[in-house]
Amino acid sequence: MKQLFLKINCFFEKIPDRVRHHRWKIWIGFLLCLILMSVGLPRLKFDMSMESWFRKSDPVAVAFNRFKNSFGGDDSVYIVYRAKDGDVFSEKSLRAVQKIQEDLLNATLDIKAAETNILDHILEVKTLINVRYMDVQGDTLISREFVGESIPTDETTRERLRKQALAHKDYPLFYLSRDSQYGGIFIRTDFGSIPIDETPESGTDADEAGFDDTFQKRPGAVAGFTRKAPPRFKNTEMEEYAAFSEKLLQIINHSEFVDDLELFEVGNPILMKLFSDILNIEMSYIFMATLVLILLLLLILFRSWSAVIWPISIVILTALLTLGFLGWLDVTMSMMFSLLTMLILVVGVADAVHILSGYLFFRRRALDHQAALRAVYGKSGFACLLTSLTTSVGLLAMVFVPIPPIALFGISAAIGVMTAFALTAFLLPL
Repeated sequence: MKQLFLKINCFFEKIPDRVRHHRWKIWIGFLLCLILMSVGLPRLKFDMSMESWFRKSDPVAVAFNRFKNSFGGDDSVYIVYRAKDGDVFSEKSLRAVQKIQEDLLNATLDIKAAETNILDHILEVKTLINVRYMDVQGDTLISREFVGESIPTDETTRERLRKQALAHKDYPLFYLSRDSQYGGIFIRTDFGSIPIDETPESGTDADEAGFDDTFQKRPGAVAGFTRKAPPRFKNTEMEEYAAFSEKLLQIINHSEFVDDLELFEVGNPILMKLFSDILNIEMSYIFMATLVLILLLLLILFRSWSAVIWPISIVILTALLTLGFLGWLDVTMSMMFSLLTMLILVVGVADAVHILSGYLFFRRRALDHQAALRAVYGKSGFACLLTSLTTSVGLLAMVFVPIPPIALFGISAAIGVMTAFALTAFLLPL
């Protein structure tokens, strides 16, 4: 075992001379690899939904998909509005809500040739204007829109509508508050419920098969004894949520409504837009602030710009290579993305600082540049390899966690750790 360790130390000791001998080949190869991985960055996808925390074969995910297959998705936008005159049944408030409803429905039809309309994801808009109301007239049960297209102008009719709304079992606390100062607009979308065509599996479970003639059958399958494969649905990317919410907010926050209503938007698409803004803006600020803090600490400790620039470069290059590689693998990231970038930052700096501190130690022992490089790689290269390997193995243990984002984080972090070590070992000497 001792001889093996000595051979490994000897291998690392020879690395600086070998890489310098082939410096141009290594630089060209690395730059090509960096360009290739950078192209993969835009392919990286994000899924912040709750469904992303379950495996597709998980019984909970399967049951939820069956539920969505029957009843639709639950990705909706709910707009709470406050009537500035204190009454959601005032003529001004009702007309403002009616205009919002019409503008949203008309926006789904506003599309130019060869263009897609993100608001096509809206399935329905429900307000006090158009929500269905069951009315009894003699022996006849009539279903009608609650307020309808004709906004009442007299106080008596509006008061009658208010009493009917407050007496209804479903309207209070959904379409209006009990004091009639606040109202609600419900916008249902098809996000998360757009089906992916699957090849059905044949089986003998008559309870799940039914006799629906829309089931696709394999050749030779017996009618009534073909079980459809568990339904699956298209993942909604953060960009779709953000584009939808931005377009939606442009319509509902139109200046025409500002004087009459104060609007408050909630719902998963709105929340996903917030997450998107945080990932794209605030996380970049946090990452840059952390880099600046590390830069200052390295400058204070080493008093050398080389000891500042190279570790920071290793970190940035490691992040680009790792995330670009994940993009080419068509990986969908989750909320663990921010933790991954911070881990790459810490590990990348640690490896480079370990080598640089050893290099300065040997320089103070009167060794020249090349001798100091050989000495530090001979003494510290194997140690860095062991720490990187043990860290990667520990992270890869997360693969056995039955939660996809955590398992993916373990794999991604292990790739980042080993990438940081590879750059430290083979690029830092150049």
